[in-house]
Amino acid sequence: MGELTIDYQKVRNTLKTKRNLLFADFLENPSNTRLALEIRLLDDQIANLASKPATTELENSLNSNSVVQGVP
Repeated sequence: MGELTIDYQKVRNTLKTKRNLLFADFLENPSNTRLALEIRLLDDQIANLASKPATTELENSLNSNSVVQGVP
């Protein structure tokens, strides 16, 4: 079976796009704490992906994601 890989740069860029859209909404309504929390979570995910290589095998990423998210 072929190796499945994840392009972390592509995932990171997608997260950054979502974050920037939320931040634009947040600037219009800074009292919206839900947006602030979502932005914070995206920032954490983006930072986590910045330390990963550009691509990794899918199995390795699934194992690390289950540990980060607390899934056994």
